[in-house]
Amino acid sequence: MSQTKDRRGYSEYENLAFHPYNVMLVFVMMAIGMLFFGIMVAFIYTRVENGVMPIRLPWLFLLSTAVLLGCSYFLKRAKAAFESDEPVAFKNSLTRTFWLTWVFLLVQVAAWTWLFSQNLDLKSGQGAGYLYLLSMLHFAHVLAGIPFLWFFLRKFKKQMASEMGGLLFFSDPEKRLQLRLVSMYWHFLDGLWLMLVLFFLVNWLLQ
Repeated sequence: MSQTKDRRGYSEYENLAFHPYNVMLVFVMMAIGMLFFGIMVAFIYTRVENGVMPIRLPWLFLLSTAVLLGCSYFLKRAKAAFESDEPVAFKNSLTRTFWLTWVFLLVQVAAWTWLFSQNLDLKSGQGAGYLYLLSMLHFAHVLAGIPFLWFFLRKFKKQMASEMGGLLFFSDPEKRLQLRLVSMYWHFLDGLWLMLVLFFLVNWLLQ
């Protein structure tokens, strides 16, 4: 990704909201959102038509929600540290986001294991099937984003090792764009997970 200018001196980084990568990510997030929304509508239809009972969320899903909110918090701090040129705070916040993301994934696996121990598998009812489907789809999208976060963090550490690395990193519009994209995707996944948790909680309360 290189900074290019046209004959009038316009830079592709002058308005990050309209950068091709930013626009592409917005369309990707819209597609993901529509996929989840479609499955949720299918669950409601199945519940109304076939009388499928909703499944009660395990407490581990609530714990993973808190962990994911922690990811958003530290990612927001990382962005603030980037804006104020604070390399230590930026590194610490981004590193915590990275490891908390892994904690979230591990808690999700623990939640599925608990469900299986309660004989709530894919064959136990369509309510459980939808819970597994939506949570595993979200798991896959979080997992897919980890390499981008890791490469960005690795690039920062590598550039900071040079004498002028910090100054160049925080003044680089390309890095600003990359941080924007990572933040957008992570906050989107956090919001999506909150919506899923609330969706299943409301369905449980309205049974």
